[in-house]
Amino acid sequence: MSRETTKALRRLLADPLWARIPKDRCLDIGCGNDPLPGATGYDLPDDAAICAGLAPEYSLVYSSHCIEHIRTAPQALARWWSLVRPGGWLWVLAPDWQLYEHGIWPSAFNTQHLWRCRLLGETSETERWLSLSAEAALMAGGQVMRLATVDTNYDYTKPDVDQTKWDAEASIELVVWKVPEVI
Repeated sequence: MSRETTKALRRLLADPLWARIPKDRCLDIGCGNDPLPGATGYDLPDDAAICAGLAPEYSLVYSSHCIEHIRTAPQALARWWSLVRPGGWLWVLAPDWQLYEHGIWPSAFNTQHLWRCRLLGETSETERWLSLSAEAALMAGGQVMRLATVDTNYDYTKPDVDQTKWDAEASIELVVWKVPEVI
């Protein structure tokens, strides 16, 4: 997978949901060499799950194709959610198990993937399944605004090729809004 944020931004810049998100305090977790423009990058290999020392002050916590590399992925998502301020957003992109891995485990295209990511079902730490819907359901005060497969430029007639080397997206997109408390 390469340039995943750059590929996603081509799509997101025309997305009404993306347009309404305040981006005054953005955190990009696991940005590597493809950071979200204007965001504070957080890219410590052994610490991405913990985000030590960060306060819950972000209008947007964004992560693209990082969660599948973290040993404690469910705990990492919970920690990332805790960094979102009320009225803020969590936006996560992860490789889709069917589109990217092609149902092969361990991954034939990226041996560093520690989790198989899927839209639905249950998370299983023993079997290394990460269900983004199950994890979103645990986010207190959250409203799922989008949970979808992203297959921009993906060619379903080429199932045995890593299409993300080019301009295809083969992702799951999870977008959760932290509903502000009403007093």
